[in-house]
Amino acid sequence: MTLKHLPVIFSCLMFSGCWFFSHPVSMPLNESEFLKPTQKPFKFTGTRKFKWNEVPQDSIHPGHTIPFDIDKLPSRPFNPAGMVPILKPLVQTSFQYDKLPDTTLNLDAIPSERLVYKTSVLGSIKKTSLGQAKLKAESFNTSFEYSDEQGLASQSVESILHTRDGQCWIFTSRGLSILNGESLETFSTNYGDCFFMAEDTLGQVWIRTIKNGVFVINRKAGIQKQIMNFQMGVHVRVDKKGFVWVGSFGDGLYKI
Repeated sequence: MTLKHLPVIFSCLMFSGCWFFSHPVSMPLNESEFLKPTQKPFKFTGTRKFKWNEVPQDSIHPGHTIPFDIDKLPSRPFNPAGMVPILKPLVQTSFQYDKLPDTTLNLDAIPSERLVYKTSVLGSIKKTSLGQAKLKAESFNTSFEYSDEQGLASQSVESILHTRDGQCWIFTSRGLSILNGESLETFSTNYGDCFFMAEDTLGQVWIRTIKNGVFVINRKAGIQKQIMNFQMGVHVRVDKKGFVWVGSFGDGLYKI
């Protein structure tokens, strides 16, 4: 017998003792042992006189009445529309957005340095046919889903870019793919994580990776350049003049 069985044995002994040693409770035989309630007559107290303090009439002064005439109140014109007449005619000036100064900062005076980059061939590109989209059943509206089952490198999509030639660049956590109609081309290079891509005036695609610098892909020439000057960052943008702006976490903003 172990200690775990002691509570069970104790409970059995307690209930068995209550069952075998029970005895009836005796009820009183003579009900007259309880006292009967007593009755006492109810009487009012004696009469008492109230003492009143009389106030003389001359101590209360009559009130002063002020006449009120609503027609004699000062008034002013009320305009429910809230419009106020203009005392002088408006002066119209032309606003030309294109003639505004771009910035007060002299970008030409900023010191520059040469870019350090590594050029390589794009290499073999895996071409596959994009499978039929899957209908997403959990959505309230009708929506279709493309994932690795339809041919993407991964179902985790980090960035999307639509270029001027009508192609869709899809950056996933396991690679970069280009969607052109129903054809899907996947690059073999492992770029790391990327959340922003941009297209410059020459049709090149700039990929801003977080840890591996910036990649510039030229599809027509079949080459790519990896710029190593930049620290860790996320953003890349191309302005209307063709300059490329690259952000970094700890080294400011780059203009190329």
